[in-house]
Amino acid sequence: MLLNVLASLGHRGIKTTAAFGRAGLMLFNAVVGQAGIS
Repeated sequence: MLLNVLASLGHRGIKTTAAFGRAGLMLFNAVVGQAGIS
């Protein structure tokens, strides 16, 4: 599941997360959490 999320995000998602830093990381965790639930 986690791999699917990372794959869909791609480098752009990773760059965005890195740019936003902590806030982006929390947002990313929230998205991953929801993806894990469903």
